[in-house]
Amino acid sequence: AVELLLAAMGLLDSSADEGGLEGGGLLPKSWRSRCLSYSTMSEALAAAARGQQAELPDAHPEANRRRPKATPPALLPALQSDERHRRFAELLVRELDAAYMFMADERDASAHTLDSLEKLAERYRASMANKPKGDPYMKAKLKSGLGELYQSQTWHVLFRMYNHGVTQRLIKLQAQLTEDETDSARVPPGEEEGRSAAEAEEGLGMGVDGGGDVGRGATDASVEKSLTLFVMSHAFFMEAGTTTSCANDVAQLYAALFCHGDTEVAQTALGLLYASEAAGTSVGGGASRKKFNFGIKVGASAVLSAWVIWDCVVDDSMGKDIWSDPAFKVYRGLGNLILLLWCWGINMMVWRSVGIDYERFLNLTPAQAGSDPCYAIWSEANDLSIAFLLSFICFWKALRGVFLQQYATELAHLFPFSLFVYVMYRAVTPWSERKLLYSSIRDVMQAPWGTTKFKEGYVGDILTSTPRVLIDLIFSVGYFAGGVKAWSRHSFHATALALDKDTVQTNIFFAELIVPAVTILPLWWRFLQNLQRSYDTRERWPHLGNAMKYVTAQTVGLYGLYHPDARQNPLWIFGFVFATMYQFTWDIFMDWDMVRIKGGTVKMRETLLYKSPTFYICIACINLVLRFFWTLTLLPEGGAEAWQQNIQVRLSPILAGAEICRRCMWGFLRLENEHLHVYGTAIDETFDGMETSKMQPMKMGGGGGGSGGSSGGREQEPACLDLGFIRIQSSTKHLSNQEVLNELTALAVFVAGVALLTMFII
Repeated sequence: AVELLLAAMGLLDSSADEGGLEGGGLLPKSWRSRCLSYSTMSEALAAAARGQQAELPDAHPEANRRRPKATPPALLPALQSDERHRRFAELLVRELDAAYMFMADERDASAHTLDSLEKLAERYRASMANKPKGDPYMKAKLKSGLGELYQSQTWHVLFRMYNHGVTQRLIKLQAQLTEDETDSARVPPGEEEGRSAAEAEEGLGMGVDGGGDVGRGATDASVEKSLTLFVMSHAFFMEAGTTTSCANDVAQLYAALFCHGDTEVAQTALGLLYASEAAGTSVGGGASRKKFNFGIKVGASAVLSAWVIWDCVVDDSMGKDIWSDPAFKVYRGLGNLILLLWCWGINMMVWRSVGIDYERFLNLTPAQAGSDPCYAIWSEANDLSIAFLLSFICFWKALRGVFLQQYATELAHLFPFSLFVYVMYRAVTPWSERKLLYSSIRDVMQAPWGTTKFKEGYVGDILTSTPRVLIDLIFSVGYFAGGVKAWSRHSFHATALALDKDTVQTNIFFAELIVPAVTILPLWWRFLQNLQRSYDTRERWPHLGNAMKYVTAQTVGLYGLYHPDARQNPLWIFGFVFATMYQFTWDIFMDWDMVRIKGGTVKMRETLLYKSPTFYICIACINLVLRFFWTLTLLPEGGAEAWQQNIQVRLSPILAGAEICRRCMWGFLRLENEHLHVYGTAIDETFDGMETSKMQPMKMGGGGGGSGGSSGGREQEPACLDLGFIRIQSSTKHLSNQEVLNELTALAVFVAGVALLTMFII
């Protein structure tokens, strides 16, 4: 953006080598690295002029050597006889050949991309038969793909402009150096060695005559003209029609799809899209300015976070202990809620980086062409983080009496109250953007009578990771309700007293009903969702196996909730470990389909969207450790000794935050596996979309299936489940609807009975 502004004002030196030469700064880094380097070439020319060996390093050893080089242009006979010009021509042709091969590869890639987009356009037109506006995901991918392809054609032009500018400077330098060699015969020996390429270039701005004789100027002009004709006859500069043709095809396709066939309007729209990305002038404010403001906010959040950590850890002994204040639970819940928002942005960034079609899987509104939805998520999380940290610091300082000494106790608890109101307000506004979130939660709660597909199952899994967050939010409502009740009595001091004491945690209704319900209901909903999937697909496996995963976690959690004194019982410890290992094993073999057992050997699946196997191993190890932490979040705080309570209070935000981070990493591989199951490979800009009818939740075989797409890459699902002592037929298609319903109802009643038995009898 700065380069464009300076260029418009005439302040940008067009002869600058780095980033500012003939639009080079507008090229992406991968293109700039392929441009001719004036500094390297000028040093080689100066060395050649001194009679030294002029060898350029091979800057691009990975270039496509299989592609035939362009036919080198012919040097004029007058220059061919001169060894100096012949060496110069060889050096320049070598660099132009490398640039030409890079351009040819890019043209082929553009042609392949355009062909794929044309196929996607046909599918989009076909989708308009069922929907007047067509498939929104295909429409978004078409606009984004055509915009990026049109932008790449602009890069082709800028790439030529940049290299043309470099070659013109090199030609002038060559003419200057060769003329200096002629003049050096009149210079005493030893003085000519002091002349460098930089000194030679200083004479370029002196004009043709430049203080010398007319014959020398004419010679320079003749050499420059001959070398320019030689360079411009290279295929790199001659074959420019392909770029123009591809750009026209892109504009025509965009016009036919979105501009009623008006090519001029399409070119304007595509040009504005590229200009907004390049200059940072997109709708809603400059993109560069937004990123700059985002960076400033991140810096502010980092400083405030360091301040909070210092006060909580290093400076904890000063004044009142905040850990025992009931408002700490408010900050704990809101902080983990904000962390969940940060993790959601990270999920989207990782999915987008490998081409996972998360928008379609999760029924999200497609992002506009050229926009990055991650920044919008992170910007909102950043605003909430700054508000959270400022409120926390002010609350602690007021509680300690660092400021507002005469009103410290009365005013301190207004900080968490104002923060809670602000976060809740942001949680529901704007409603048009928040509606999808709450409708997804509603769909989860409606199981088994609602719709259960991938999105509902994924949201249900996220809810199972947030019991501690939800409990803290419900606690905040009751906590502030007590303060409002005291305030209604027109007693500000009574309000402070009401907020200074924890009357919610000891409330029997909260402790015996709210906490167990919030802890267990997400697990129960996921259990019912799996029963519904079993009914819809008429398959017991893997849905009932997945349902049992939530049953074990539910049983362990209920027993720990209602029998806190029995947590040291070896039987409960065994159940705790068994439930955790069950979940971890299901993650590895089913949810991620990461590990497969074939022929007695254990190995990772072949198709990996994340290229490093170490990435998968690290996530699996972290997931195993944090799975144990997740089970601990199902247990309420408390302990027989004071030191146990202190440890749990200090570890509780870490445990809840660790579970949110674990779920974030779990989502990396969960969406990847679903994507591979549906598509069979990664989606890039050239992918031609998919049928909406293929959007079904993942089905996996007993031993871990393949990751093939809809063509049937997965292994066939087992006809029966062999447990050694009993064989259970997986399919229930031979049963009537009522028989299947009776079977699943009996299973649900049995699980509910076990839950009641765990709570009140055992």
